[in-house]
Amino acid sequence: MLLPKVRSIWLANPLFRSLTYDLFEYALEGVDSLNEADFMPGIDEFTLKMVSSNEEADEIEALGFEFRSGSPRYRERLDKGAIASCIFVGRELAYIGWVGLTNEAKESMGDPPYRYKVDFANGEACAGSIWTNPKYRGMGLAAYGYFKRLQYLREKGRIVARGATVENNVATHRMLARFGPRIYAEGRLLRVLWWQFWKEWPVEPKREL
Repeated sequence: MLLPKVRSIWLANPLFRSLTYDLFEYALEGVDSLNEADFMPGIDEFTLKMVSSNEEADEIEALGFEFRSGSPRYRERLDKGAIASCIFVGRELAYIGWVGLTNEAKESMGDPPYRYKVDFANGEACAGSIWTNPKYRGMGLAAYGYFKRLQYLREKGRIVARGATVENNVATHRMLARFGPRIYAEGRLLRVLWWQFWKEWPVEPKREL
């Protein structure tokens, strides 16, 4: 009877976890051939805002947009240089996704797999750490948010966007497949108590996600 109990504790406690990730890349020149209308969410009215500093976050809060209530981590991420792509329905935060143009910004965006390598000095960037309000899931916000983040990075002169997703995350894979990124590596995160271990290995040849 002891082993099932230990197993249940292992599965329930995020401090004990082994996960495999697909690491993918998207050549940002591909954004030029995408049609924004193909990614419009199934919501009649919404507001998209790119937030790149805490000053901007304070400004939209003053207008009634609920940004700060999303997570206390948002302030630190903005301080570290991460940029948030936000979709509001009315003044309610319906979706948020992040991009990083520096390693400091990338590391602020969450736990591994944000340890994966990004060559920021040579035009690469990362996109990740998304959240969709449960009230608005299944309406295409993630696809539209990802499109707008890729578009933003393209406008900033970046040439490649990198990201990671859990290997068996079917919904995320289905959404990303609409953009045609390619898996270039796999990674494994092992978390044991307060220790975390990350290892990645290349996929040759690269394959479609």
